[in-house]
Amino acid sequence: MVQSKSAHHQKLCVKIFNYLKKLRKSTSSLDVHETDFMNISKSPQAGVKAEELYEF
Repeated sequence: MVQSKSAHHQKLCVKIFNYLKKLRKSTSSLDVHETDFMNISKSPQAGVKAEELYEF
């Protein structure tokens, strides 16, 4: 079964958001807000970039 791009993108955004939340817990100097997640979810390129950087 082939996933639609939007479904894959949505799952990816959730992974990124969870990663950012973990990062925020481990790094006090870094602030991650829901707005950052919204920006990522609106930008497919940001999702792809993050996927390349963090290799989910």
